Amino acid sequence: MVKIAKVDCTLEKELCNQEEVTGYPTLRFYAGEASDSSEEVTGGVKYQGKRDLDSLETWLRDKVEQRMVSRSETTTAKPSDKASLEVKKEVRDLNAETFHGTLSEGSHFVEFFAPWCGHCQRLHPVWESLGLSENVERSGTSIGRVDCTSQRDVCKEVGVAGYPTLIFFREGVRIEEYNGGRSLSELEAYVDKMSSMGGKSYNAEQLADVTTSPSGALVRFFDRGSWVMEWMRLAQQAKSVGLRIAEVDCALSPGECAPRVACMSATQKVVRASAEIWKSVVGLEVHAQMASKSKLFSRAGSDFYAPINSLVSPFDAAHPGTLPVLNRRCVEDAVKAALALNCQINLVSYFDRKHYFYADLPAGYQITQQRVPIAVDGRFEFLVMHTSDGRPSYLKEVRVKQVQIEQDSGKSLHMIEDGLARTLIDLNRAGVGLMEIVFEPDVETADEAVSLVRELAEVLELIGASSARMDEGAFRVDVNVSVNRSGEALGTRTEVKNIGSANFVGKAVDFEIQRQIDLLQSGKKVENETRAYSDVLKGTVPMRDKEVKQDYRFMPEPNLPPLRLTEEECRGFVSVEKLRRSLPELPEQKRNWLAKKCGLSLPAAMAVLLKPDIYELFNLLVKSPRVTGKKAYTFIFSPLMSVLKQREEVLSACSVSAKTLQELCVLFADEKVTSVALKSVLNAMMEGDTRPPEDVIEDLNLWQLTDPAEIERVCEEVIQDSENLVTKIRKGKNVKVLMNTLVKAVRTRSGERIASNDAAEVLTRKLNTSGRNK
Repeated sequence: MVKIAKVDCTLEKELCNQEEVTGYPTLRFYAGEASDSSEEVTGGVKYQGKRDLDSLETWLRDKVEQRMVSRSETTTAKPSDKASLEVKKEVRDLNAETFHGTLSEGSHFVEFFAPWCGHCQRLHPVWESLGLSENVERSGTSIGRVDCTSQRDVCKEVGVAGYPTLIFFREGVRIEEYNGGRSLSELEAYVDKMSSMGGKSYNAEQLADVTTSPSGALVRFFDRGSWVMEWMRLAQQAKSVGLRIAEVDCALSPGECAPRVACMSATQKVVRASAEIWKSVVGLEVHAQMASKSKLFSRAGSDFYAPINSLVSPFDAAHPGTLPVLNRRCVEDAVKAALALNCQINLVSYFDRKHYFYADLPAGYQITQQRVPIAVDGRFEFLVMHTSDGRPSYLKEVRVKQVQIEQDSGKSLHMIEDGLARTLIDLNRAGVGLMEIVFEPDVETADEAVSLVRELAEVLELIGASSARMDEGAFRVDVNVSVNRSGEALGTRTEVKNIGSANFVGKAVDFEIQRQIDLLQSGKKVENETRAYSDVLKGTVPMRDKEVKQDYRFMPEPNLPPLRLTEEECRGFVSVEKLRRSLPELPEQKRNWLAKKCGLSLPAAMAVLLKPDIYELFNLLVKSPRVTGKKAYTFIFSPLMSVLKQREEVLSACSVSAKTLQELCVLFADEKVTSVALKSVLNAMMEGDTRPPEDVIEDLNLWQLTDPAEIERVCEEVIQDSENLVTKIRKGKNVKVLMNTLVKAVRTRSGERIASNDAAEVLTRKLNTSGRNK
């Protein structure tokens, strides 16, 4: 029989805090069987499905059946000691703050879901069971999940395209997406297979038995997140020839790793990867439509949604006798883009004709800048958000070869009608101003290419130079890819044209790199050709050869004079300095300020820059001389965002004024109130309490305790009431987990008036745990 109960958290606040209730209503199933009413039952499983009767009944039946199976397999009685603590292996709920940190170590199998998704709801009880599975626990793999309705940025970063999506990660690296059956046994088998691919993890002391094995051994001495994909492939090959596989985390055993790596016995077998070491070289060319409402050389409008062939001037249609008139706004857009890319602006540049014949190019030539473009020699720093080679997010700088102004072409619409193939032409786009941004081949991976494209689009939109809408064709990318063996000359490159999605850029680069490696390994050669990316085929397909270099018959444009700019303001000329002053703060400048002036780490800076309203609030908070960057960051992402999430509200609509938030942050920075206590204060204010922060804190009795004697007294009481936990801690068992439990107990007993750091410091000293293995 299942007993149904409810707890009013307004009356039983301490109990709800103890059970870590963060939203209402919260439904949990407790499978404990207390021998008497005084025994504490822990380990409730949170319900996250639909809240209708059928779904709840189904979920409860599953939980009861799991409990019955567990009871039948149990051979020892449950400990009745109130202070005993059993850490259960459950599903971890991940969010933007915990996702990268949690996944950076070990193996993780993560479900990306949406609560409204029927398939997700059916998978939910199976996923819960997987989290509690003993087989999974033995494998050392953590089971997690991400709610994509509340954590959209995380799911977007990972590239989730449907629900549920199941992905296996190792050391922060996305290994593969799972596409097998969704029964518990099938999922357990998959976790077991993936967890064993890399070999068992050993500390330095346990390694002797492995390395002296008669069959030989392959050992990976590693720093977390390095060479993960390559290692898993190599380990599988080594197993197939009878070698034992092991790993040593050098972050945990630094003193042992170096000498062992340097002094491996010459008699031990060494296995080399069958795959040679390849280097990939990627160059990008970006075509971005300018934000001007009219075209580059005519007064015709520019609107993606206009009816076909409704925005065509005589010049756009190449009527004889029509002449180009340069659009000043397009020049300004190009200069702003070049300045944002740290380019050298050419105060005099020239237009040229590039001749080629295609149906959507009426004049038979394109007006561009081939001899002297408007800007050259720039650099662009961007953030690589997610990598497939195991490295954490990092900054990358690429060189910009040039920025040039040119015309866009029309669009060809290919169709089949009455069995006949036809091509129709829409000239609405013909003559729209384009800036072509050519990057030097400094990109090495698909992740870098995707990150560059995304941040460049963000910058161009921010400065108002382009809408950068890839879905409207306003931002198109050509990628040039080649591979070569390390130490050899660059390989033959292929060009993939007109990619209209950042995700497709990554897929095209990945596919081309692997395709070219496969060709070279099989003794074939890579052809110099133009290709296109097909999402249907999940790869690139040939378009036309480039073996014979096409003669575009470049010539100076006779109908346009040289384009002249000035540094200072001068009537009739575009002023470079004036446009430089008009630029807003760019992402690179924001990152530098957050890192160098505010002292934030790169991940913290990324979190602050995730949304404009967060960055705006952070800016306000650090204006107070008593608030450091780290204190402002903690205030935003601990009490404030936690309360907003619990109340299902967003920062931009927060009812507490920015001035009041600033006052609260100052009190927090001055250690007048703890982070946890601030949650109660913020909740009261969001409920309508408009009094000054000091009055609310006083009324709730939440001023932080700083008296050392009082803090020691509370800690001593908690220690005396937790004898079993203290005994385990002194024996070195689960020290970190159990110490956190004691710290939480101190905070609760003090009414959240003792800071966690203060409690931990006193408890550590009293229990003499310093130096113990954690």
